[in-house]
This record gives sequence, C-alpha cells and structure tokens, in this order.
Amino acid sequence: MEDGECDIAIIDGVPPSADGRAAVDGTLNRVEQLQEETYERNDEDERIFVKKWQIACVLLFVLVAVLAAVYFVVIRTKATRSPHNFYTARSSLEPFYPVPTFPTTEGPQEITRLPDYLLPYNYKVKLRLDLSETTFTGSTTINLRCLQATQVIVLDCIEGNITNASVAVVDLTTADVQVVIELLYDDSEGRLVVYLGKRLQEGRIYKLEIAEFMGKVRTQPPGLYTTDYRHSDGLRQMLVSSLKPMGARYVFPCMDDPAMKATFDVTIEHPKGQTALSNMPSKTKTVLTDGWVREEFYRTPKMSTHLLGFALFDGLTSLEAVISRGRVVRVWAPFDPEENPSVEVALNTTIDAIHNIEQLVPVEYQLTKTDVIPVPGLSVPSSDYCGLLMIRETALFCDGQESSMSNQLKCELAISKAVAHNWFGNSVTVEWWDDLWLTEALSTMLAYESVAYQRPDVNIGIGLLRMLDTIISDKEFLKAIENVLARFSQDNMNRSQFWDAVSEATGFRIDVAAFMEPWVTQLGYPYVALGRHEERDESRNMFFVQEPFYYSGYVDFMRHLHPNTIPPDIQESVIHVGIAAGDQNVWWHVWKQSNSSAISAQERQIFLCGLAASQQEWVLWRYLHFIFEEKGITVQEASLIFQCVTQTKVGRETAWKFVQGNWEKLTSKYADVPTLLEAIIQSTLTGLSTDQHFDQLEHFSSSVQEKYLRDLLEEAVHATRLNQRYIDRNLPYLEDWLKLPCARADTRDTKR
Repeated sequence: MEDGECDIAIIDGVPPSADGRAAVDGTLNRVEQLQEETYERNDEDERIFVKKWQIACVLLFVLVAVLAAVYFVVIRTKATRSPHNFYTARSSLEPFYPVPTFPTTEGPQEITRLPDYLLPYNYKVKLRLDLSETTFTGSTTINLRCLQATQVIVLDCIEGNITNASVAVVDLTTADVQVVIELLYDDSEGRLVVYLGKRLQEGRIYKLEIAEFMGKVRTQPPGLYTTDYRHSDGLRQMLVSSLKPMGARYVFPCMDDPAMKATFDVTIEHPKGQTALSNMPSKTKTVLTDGWVREEFYRTPKMSTHLLGFALFDGLTSLEAVISRGRVVRVWAPFDPEENPSVEVALNTTIDAIHNIEQLVPVEYQLTKTDVIPVPGLSVPSSDYCGLLMIRETALFCDGQESSMSNQLKCELAISKAVAHNWFGNSVTVEWWDDLWLTEALSTMLAYESVAYQRPDVNIGIGLLRMLDTIISDKEFLKAIENVLARFSQDNMNRSQFWDAVSEATGFRIDVAAFMEPWVTQLGYPYVALGRHEERDESRNMFFVQEPFYYSGYVDFMRHLHPNTIPPDIQESVIHVGIAAGDQNVWWHVWKQSNSSAISAQERQIFLCGLAASQQEWVLWRYLHFIFEEKGITVQEASLIFQCVTQTKVGRETAWKFVQGNWEKLTSKYADVPTLLEAIIQSTLTGLSTDQHFDQLEHFSSSVQEKYLRDLLEEAVHATRLNQRYIDRNLPYLEDWLKLPCARADTRDTKR
C-alpha cells in the first residue's frame, strides 16, 4: 500500500440523517472508525484503496447534498405560503388592458386575477382628503360572501401602509372574530394577503375591516391626483380620481376586478369651504370639532371598483337643472355660469344626451343625479364614474358663436359618450379588460346616434358595430341592445354573449359570432388599401387650399380679437398666419389675449398654439422659458406649447436647444410628472435627421441619469439615424420628381 492511501469497507443500507448537521457529524465519525479498522484487516481482497483527497471530495459532496436538502425543505415551506399559490384558484389569466387577440402575435405579459372564492357585495369607504396635503388617510369595510373555504383573503392594494392591528375579520353569521396571523405584501402583483387563524366557511358572510390606511395624492393618474385649472384669480388645484382600469387599489384596499361588482357607501371628510363630489348625492353633512366636514353619500348601485369617483375643489360653481323623475343635472365651471353661455350649452347637451339615448333604448337613465366637472389634465376627452362625469375642459365648454363647428361636435360627442357609459360600461360592464372595446364601441355608437338625433344634417358612424347594424335591420339591432341591457344590467358580459344576443334578435338566421370574430381577432383581416394625395410644406403641416388667403387681409382682425369677430372655423388659421408673419407687437397682443379671463379654454388653447408659429428663434426661446415663470401655464399647457413649437423647422431647432440647455430645470420642475417629460422628449426629438443631430443626441443621452428618459432618448437616436438614412436615400429622387411638373409647365408655355 502506498503512502497516503487507506482502505474503506463499503457499507450499504445506512440512511442519511434528516438533520443536516447530525448527518455530517455521523458521517465523519463513521469514516474515522473505518480508517482505523482498515489497517487491522489482513485480507487485502476485501479492501478498497482510496486516497485522502478522494475522501475529502466524498465528504464535501455529502455535506453539499445535505445542505441542499435542508434548503429545499425551507424554501418549499415558504412557497406554500406565497400569495401566488392562492391566485391559481382562478384560471383566467388575461392582460390588464384591451389588446387585439391576434393568434399569430405574442401578447403582453399575462397577469394573475384575484381568486373568486370570496366575492364582495358591499364596501364602506371613508377618505380624509385635503387639497393642501400630499397624502390622505382612510378606512374601509368589505362585506364578503365565502364561496369556497379558505384561510386567506387576497386584496388589491398599492401604497396602503396597513398594519396587523388595523385589520379585523368578523363572521357576520356567528359574530366570531377571526384571528389575523399575518399580513403579506406582494409588491410585484400589488396584492395584500391576509392570513387567518382558521378557515372561512363556505356559504357564510364575513366582514373585513381595515381601520386605517394611508395613501399618496399623486401628480398624475392612476389613483387620486391633483391637477391645475385656471381660475379668475390665478391657478388653482383640484383633486380627482382616475381608477380605470386598475387604479382603485391606489386609493383603498379592494378587489379591483371588473367582474367583482358591489355597492359602495362613501364618506369623505374635508376642510370646510371645499366641495366634495362622489357618484351619488350627498346624504348628510356633519361639521366636526376640528373645522372639517364629514359628508356621507347615498349608496351606489351595484358596480365595479373602477367606476367609483371622487372630486374635491374650492373654486368651481355650478349651473343645475331638474329633469324628469326629479333627477338633477349639474355642470361645474371655474367661472360664473351666469356670465358664460358655454356652461348652459354644456348643461343642455348633457340633458339632451340623456333624453336622446332614452329614446333609442328602452332603459331609463338610472341615476338620481349627474355632476359634470371640467378636468384640464384628462388624457381622453371624457371619463365617467357612474354619476360623476369628468370631461376635459376644452371638450366641455363650447358655444355656437365662439366655437367652430368641429369643436362643437367634439364637445357634444365627449359629453354624449360620457352619458352613454351609464348604459354600456357602468350598468353593463365587461368581465375583463380584453373585451373593453365592446362597451366602448356600444357607448360611442349611442353617443353618435344621440348627436345625429340632435343634428340630423351631420353624417357620422362607427366602425364594426355600424357594419353589423347594416347587415341586420335597425329594428333587430335595437332589439339586441334591449336584450343586452335587460339581461346584463348591473352585471358583466363578454363579446360572445353580445354576439349571441344579436343572433337571437335576428331569429338566429345569422351566425353573428362566426361573421364578427375574424374582424376582432385576426391580424390583417380584412385587407384594406388606402390612398392619399396631399401636399406638405417643410414644417410637416398639411394644407388644403380652398380660396386665396392673405395675411394683409386679416390685420384688422388681430386688433379685435375680443369681442371675437373672426369666424370660429378660421380663427386658428388667422392667428397662426398672423403670428408667423407679424412682429413681436402682434405676438404680445395675442399673448395678453390668451390670459384674458373672458376667453374659453378652447380659445386659450388656440392662442397658445398659435403663439408657437413665430419664425423668430429668440421669441420662441422666450416663449418656452415661460413654463419656468409664474405665467399661469399649467402642466398640460406646457406640454401643448412644446408640441406646437415643434411643428415648424425653426421651432424644432429652438426646442432641441432649449431642452439641452435647460434639462436640469425641466427635470427638477416636473420630476413628479414623468409623462410631461416624456411628451417633451417625444415632441422635441421627432423629425431630427442630420449628422449633427445624431451626434448631439448620442452625447446628450449618455448624460441623462433617469433610465426611462434615457431609454426614450436612445429610441430617438435610433429614429434619427433612420430619418437620416431615409433622407439620404430618397431626397435626390424627390427633388428630381418635384422638378418634373415645372419642366412640363415650361414646355407648355413655350409651345404657346
């Protein structure tokens, strides 16, 4: 036997110890015993010779195996408590926003839905709100029906700051209090999991109380956020909610799923002097000892969490009317409604929309009150919250004298669609967001029909449902609408159920699902070829010439902007041409008019965009710099100014220089409004195409710290390179092509 070798007898049937440390110790002792016995044996045929380093390797392998087994047991134990295991009770895993179900394309990342073994049927939500605060507090009580025995309650909750002591679960059948063992936050899913001491019993009802939570008042959706609006005495703030599609979880712990409908009892505490609105009329107001007001609202109909609405403000006044069955309609405005006819127009448009849609469908408007408020910062023209309609200010206030025909139609459609959502979207709600297009299309169609009913000379239509309406008769289509409203009122539906209702209305002579599904789900179906003939100037502006238009003919109009003598339909063009061809005196005149309290939000938007048409770089630089000064420019208007400035060649160059030179100021001022910074980047960098632009972008993007902004800049670098290659490849051909008509014209003139 060589030095460093020993023989070890192979012993089978020794099971490893369950305890990792004990197993290792036992193995070491056994090896030492075997080493001693090895040298005492004389029968070499029964020996196996092993080197010491081989023994060390065996010991290391055993140690790693035991530790791995222990680690696996620990992780497995924790995994059984992970909230993700409780989500699998519901097999439906769909994306949170509507996307076309293209069979050949990969959709967005799937998310898990809440388990459906607990269903809410009533919420009591109390919020304490103040316009001057950046946080809010609240409490909520959720009454639940248990459909399947469970030991956990899963809620949607983001930024709730909830402690174990504030959570209680009570069996409403026996009044027994359930022991809450632990609260677990799952930040990746935005979930709060409540672990209980014993299982909730199937068939019983329970009350989940969360005595206190805290949330953030945000600067942009989702959740509760503040937005600026222009008042006669300057900029003011209002606090509004944006809970679609999954924003309720930012406000209070809930089951934020459109299929989990419930009723809501809302209470809002706010400082005296501020006005609070919600979905239903105010029930009681109590003045508290601290000078605050506790306002309780009537119980809502059965609805989804994303339809809950809140608003708080201190500078709006209302104009109201009482319509049939004592229903109240109010329109709020940041100016005196008695002095501005656009408020009365908005009120009448809302009433007309309710009346017109009630004539179209045999289901009455269910709500006892409707509040309409202007919200400048909305990303869409209108957003409704079941009795609380929030409409972009420029889409709410119009009148026949100072608004163009197109703007009047936009206002009427925005208001009518918000009203139409009471039937499709609020009363009849989709089961999940992948069918959102259906209720949106139905409400849009009702809005179009309402406007067409009021304006029979206007020819307007709507996509797929209009096509379906032409395939079957109007009578059958309206019968299908009636069936859907009767069958799914205060309930959920999917598009298959809608197709079935339409087929039923036709007497099943048409398989509507077989016909319509390819239009909805198949990419590239049907094939549509579009042709367009247009002219563009170097500023990317399309122009269509109807009759001669000269700046000199409209100089007098610039002197009389108020009272407005410019026909509304050409007001935007007149201001644009006047600013582009005028001097700084004209510019300052329009700027002063844009700040007049007498103009509407639509007119101010036209003025602000027209001011960006100046061809003088220093004027545009000063204009962009106004966003840093106390000039009464809101966040939304700052975004608009950048968009309008970058519509001209000189404006794009000026805006790009401005962004580079004032990046720190921009990111500091709008750090809480990332969407504005994104909009500034996108509008400023679109159209950059030279080598100099490319080099500047590369250098600038490398210095930006914020990842999401750096990603946008890197996309702009790529887009600039593509623009550059496109121009290098096609510009010579385009120049040659543009010379052809001139050559032909010269030839014809010569022959003559």
